[in-house]
Amino acid sequence: MILLTRPHITSWRIMLGFGLVPVLIIIWLRRRVPESPRWLAQNDREREACEVGRALVGTPSR
Repeated sequence: MILLTRPHITSWRIMLGFGLVPVLIIIWLRRRVPESPRWLAQNDREREACEVGRALVGTPSR
């Protein structure tokens, strides 16, 4: 559809830009999701695991 409305040589850049939008959204969301408490605990990061567990469940974990 873009090629029909703008049949210029730069139309591929517009289409590439539309593909970039979901990538940026996924990167932004991925940075906001915490690591799994189980993974943190297995990698000697127990304090962080407790904090993430507390934030997810709302009650302290052991």
